[in-house]
Amino acid sequence: MWFLISMGRPEQCGRVIRSMMNCGLSTPGRLVVNGTADEAAYRQIELPNNWNIEVLPQNLGVCGAMAKMFRDYPTEDCYSLVCDDEFVETPGFDVRLIEAAGRWGISHGNDRQMTDRPEEWLHTFATYGGDLVRAVGWWPLPGLWHCFFDNTWQLIAKEFGLRRYCRDVLTTHINTWDESAPMDTTYAAGRQPSHLDEARFQQWKRDEWPYVRGQLRKLLNGASYRSNTASDKQKCPSSLDRSMGTDASQ
Repeated sequence: MWFLISMGRPEQCGRVIRSMMNCGLSTPGRLVVNGTADEAAYRQIELPNNWNIEVLPQNLGVCGAMAKMFRDYPTEDCYSLVCDDEFVETPGFDVRLIEAAGRWGISHGNDRQMTDRPEEWLHTFATYGGDLVRAVGWWPLPGLWHCFFDNTWQLIAKEFGLRRYCRDVLTTHINTWDESAPMDTTYAAGRQPSHLDEARFQQWKRDEWPYVRGQLRKLLNGASYRSNTASDKQKCPSSLDRSMGTDASQ
């Protein structure tokens, strides 16, 4: 299922959804609004027939909203995240990303900014295999507000070669870094506690990641994972495959 998390940007959020619908969005999703301040405007957004809206009583941060969705929908085949500053340009993007991720991979689009960097960012329209998320036990690392949840998954994906970079799924991420988006209250609310998110990530990496890595290694060596990813890798190679000169578009 797709989860589009938004706060304070009903007009822009509507444009994000229209970009998805214009590209043939056919899979179900949920618009999750962090807080009630703009509820009336959000409820005016046209949604696909297989989407609905949930307005949270208060702002939980992106990570809090993600965690709630995982608690509320614990058996999904995949968990696909869209933020309200990401737009898609490729027809059939949703099926492409969902099939590429499978149950145990992480797929994402090509934002032509961050995704080709050596760090191998899992960036824009990231889709997380449901079995992988359940094996880890959380979607965002508990204790995070907005930042560094993707760093945790980046570390996991790189360790086990789970990244499925769909280079042919073109996206645009507007942001303050290149001045394609202005600094607004939504960005400010997300970034204000970023130092706390970084501290939590570093603590997890130091104290918890070794155990998580060991447990995942046992699971990923299992027959169910091997049989699943054998077909998945034909659709979208892993980051390890890409380092040898292949990617999803080849």
